[in-house]
Amino acid sequence: MFSVITVSDTCSNGTATDISGPHLVSLVKTKLNPSADVHYVVVPDEIEIIKQSLIYAVDVLRVNAVFTTGGTGFAPRDITPEATKAVISKEAPQLALAMTLKSLEKTKFAVLSRAICGVRNRTLIVNFPGSKKAVEECFLSIVDVVPHMLQLLSDDIPKVRETHKKVQSDGGAEHVHVCPHATGKGGEDRNSPFPMIDVDEAVKTILESITSKSSPKKQFSRVNIPPFRASIKDGYALKSIGGKGVKRVVGYVAAGSGIIGDNFNIDECYKINTGAPVPEQADAVIQIEDTKLISADNDIERIVEILADPSPNLDIRSIGSDLRMAEEVFQYHFPVDAAQKSLLASIGEPLAVDKLKVVIISTGDELVHPYEDSNQATSIEGKIYDSNTTMLVQLLRQFGFNEEQCELHQLVVRDEYESLRKEVKVLTGVAHAIICTGGVSMGDKDFVKPVLKDLGYDLKFGRVNMKPGKPFTFANKEKTLFFGLPGNPVSAFVTFHLFALPALRKYLASINEAPCVLAKCILPKISVELLTESYELDPRPEFARATVISKNNKLYARITGKQVSSRLKSIVEADVLLHMPVRSSYKTTVTKGECLIASILPCLLAVALAEESAPKCVASPTTASGSQARAGPYCSGDLIFEDNFNFLDLEKWEHENTLAGGGNWEFQWYTNNRANSYCENGIFYIRPTLVADDTGEGFLSSGTLNLHGGQPADLCTGPFFYGCERAGNVNNIINPIKSARVRTVESFNFKYGRMEVRAKVPTGDWLWPALWLLPKRQVYGSWPASGEIDLMESRGNIDYRNGGVHIGVEQVGSTLHFGPNPDQNGWATTVAYRNSAAGQGFNNGFHLYQLEWTQDHITFSVDNQVLRRNDAGAGFWAKGGFVTTSPASENPWMHATNMAPFDQEFYIIMNLAVGGTNGFFPDVPPATNGARGKPWANTSPTAARDFWNGRNYWVPTWRMGENRGKESSFQVDYVRVWAL
Repeated sequence: MFSVITVSDTCSNGTATDISGPHLVSLVKTKLNPSADVHYVVVPDEIEIIKQSLIYAVDVLRVNAVFTTGGTGFAPRDITPEATKAVISKEAPQLALAMTLKSLEKTKFAVLSRAICGVRNRTLIVNFPGSKKAVEECFLSIVDVVPHMLQLLSDDIPKVRETHKKVQSDGGAEHVHVCPHATGKGGEDRNSPFPMIDVDEAVKTILESITSKSSPKKQFSRVNIPPFRASIKDGYALKSIGGKGVKRVVGYVAAGSGIIGDNFNIDECYKINTGAPVPEQADAVIQIEDTKLISADNDIERIVEILADPSPNLDIRSIGSDLRMAEEVFQYHFPVDAAQKSLLASIGEPLAVDKLKVVIISTGDELVHPYEDSNQATSIEGKIYDSNTTMLVQLLRQFGFNEEQCELHQLVVRDEYESLRKEVKVLTGVAHAIICTGGVSMGDKDFVKPVLKDLGYDLKFGRVNMKPGKPFTFANKEKTLFFGLPGNPVSAFVTFHLFALPALRKYLASINEAPCVLAKCILPKISVELLTESYELDPRPEFARATVISKNNKLYARITGKQVSSRLKSIVEADVLLHMPVRSSYKTTVTKGECLIASILPCLLAVALAEESAPKCVASPTTASGSQARAGPYCSGDLIFEDNFNFLDLEKWEHENTLAGGGNWEFQWYTNNRANSYCENGIFYIRPTLVADDTGEGFLSSGTLNLHGGQPADLCTGPFFYGCERAGNVNNIINPIKSARVRTVESFNFKYGRMEVRAKVPTGDWLWPALWLLPKRQVYGSWPASGEIDLMESRGNIDYRNGGVHIGVEQVGSTLHFGPNPDQNGWATTVAYRNSAAGQGFNNGFHLYQLEWTQDHITFSVDNQVLRRNDAGAGFWAKGGFVTTSPASENPWMHATNMAPFDQEFYIIMNLAVGGTNGFFPDVPPATNGARGKPWANTSPTAARDFWNGRNYWVPTWRMGENRGKESSFQVDYVRVWAL
């Protein structure tokens, strides 16, 4: 187990995003131990807090090593080395020297680092600089010796002896000539020197290497469309002043005819076709359906009767009504598509595009042309047909890189260093992009990386944490981008879509002086429900190929058979790339019914969806607002909010900072502190801690707490119930627990939709996890008049029973709160509970908590099974059975819809509360809680003190010293909201 501590005032208070810490976590997992738990926390530049964090990691968590980043320089608040010196018992100066020497190779400013390395108990502590680049350089300079240091510290004698034996048996250095054509020797280092980076980081790195314009490239019209007044319908052109009645037909105007300038009488008209120019003296067209033929001569109409009253400009398109001269036609997106081409044609403009020069190289002695004589090809043992070139050419053409916009060349190069070097050298600075398949892995004939280094390319990365496609390589030199795709066909297919395609789109836009926003470069994403019964997860993020069908306006995905990287058949019917979660100890498979994110393969998915009879977009009644809300209107099934908690996104989640106790006189203090809320391995943790561990026990009964911070992020968010200031005394102590409550009040509010949260409830007496929603605005008055939606609430007690029913971890509940005032609340008419099998509590694993909120009902479900459907019926006033006994009890929804108060936008809240006096935790007796009882009564004026005094009974149930207190943490895997 390892700990990563970021020391930064700005990251700690939420005004900056920590980049170095998560990168250090990634380095630990990729270079030291992929399966290791990594404790990650952000703390301010405060020496006491840094010391406490180091001591907690070493003495409580008992980690093998602590890596800090930040605070090692000469700025006044750079005090990480001082905090480290204060807690270590031994220094390791040579370790710090190794990092300094490596950094000095890159920059002379490395001498400004004051990093300290040392040991406390049996834990290694290392200070790293604050920048991401410096963190990686320093980490890689010591990573080879860290495992041995940890073996020594842990007294792992067998491994220490093994390492010593290996070191002592290594031969001396010898200068040799290396022949790049030779087969590698068995003793060579078989570990790639390239760190494995994440997919998102790889995409970011590639796109950042292409400079582009920030302002859009626009096309303006040089003509009016239509260039004349045109008839919208087949009918008769006339003067509206003449009204309806019998009229003589004096001529016929067809599309393409000249404009008639002759005057005519009000009792005359011209027969006219759709799109034809309206005579100059006519100001209305009457459609043929509103006329009656009176007479004709040899099929030529002579007299007609106009049955409808004409009005000026009726059914006439005015000049420039579709597009006016000098008006913006469109903003260019590249490759230029059919819509843009047709608009260009409509204004008489030719397509003028600077072509992207792309060269496809397939490497391999085993490759033969796919259309070579079959008898000849198969007669040579060990040969295979080159499918990658054909695939890449067709993909480029399908994505719009046609002859008009892309100059495309193809090469097959032998597995020879000089052959590959010669071709790449010639193309460098000439081609905009080289897409090479094969030769990027660790084989003795994989020459791509050495060739790129030899030719002076800037090799950005050589491995990506993904499956398939791990050895994907990207480099650039001058104007040439080099994409090294793995040779296996499926790996090439996946990495082309995720990496090469976005870059080529941006590069084509760049050479044509146009921008390409990220959303237009990368593949679009959708949410799908898995149809495959079960699929085994991989330790790396996997992009599985799947076919998609649409049923009842919902998308379903079925994985296309075996997913090995050489099996080209897996892409034949693939419509999407499914984003599979990483395998972990708690999740080894995905199963039927789970919702997954998928990247669309546009050329294929359009065909799949076109086969369905359902319309492309069924308008949704869902509305949403906030800084993170996707702009509406929405189609049914649109994913409009999602967080997979790869990191704690403070743009989405606002922390509450209050002592108010949730209005229930609960015992926690909600804070914005990474000790109480953090993300790790794609899981969001809300973790309870003891205030006394930070302040000392005496502070609870004698200290003063003021939450009026100096920074906006530190301001108290709940002043009610003495939520911002409290002074402790013997009877009324300060809230003894720290926890977290986060909300989307500024970032995302929605009305009507489907919501799903995958979460695991905590274990521990008196813990109260909740997933719920509150209204964006109190449209109908104060609580509960404006409503509350409780998706899930539970209790962490192991053996808590009321009336013989388990009401602890084996029970979850959902309800609605509504009513004219707190004394009249109709929650009891909507509440529902789900109990698990005995011994199989909801704390044993992750479960789905689901909400369906429509214009006539709210339905709660657990693990895809309906818990309760609450229909609006005649309205929630009738549902609650309220009695009007005073003005304060009048129906607040009498002028609203039957769904009121649940016809407004609500925001999402997740929190972990502790205890309280509102009755959520029934008193013991009559309830029972094993042999531990309940330390406070709900009617007690000293409830918080009584709760704290009983800590010897409930603290052990939280298991805070095990697995970093994760069992007592409320854990959330993801939150997703779809349009109804």
